[in-house]
Amino acid sequence: MPTGAHCGTLDRAVCVVLVVSHNLKETNSMKALIARFVCDDSGQDVIEYGLLVGIIASVCVLTLRSVGGFVFSVYSGLAINL
Repeated sequence: MPTGAHCGTLDRAVCVVLVVSHNLKETNSMKALIARFVCDDSGQDVIEYGLLVGIIASVCVLTLRSVGGFVFSVYSGLAINL
């Protein structure tokens, strides 16, 4: 873990303490694992994009379902009139 790692919700000073304690101790201790988990935000963008895609897809599906009946009736009326 780089010494200048960014911590999402923790104060920067607390993150520096966690990173320094992680570097001084053995890598398999529980405190080091928690420090690495809390200070690592490398997958945050992927999760945000996934949530954004999910919300957009849900809105598209709901919109198409609500408009679908109207479009069907318009095209049925056109087919009957032809």
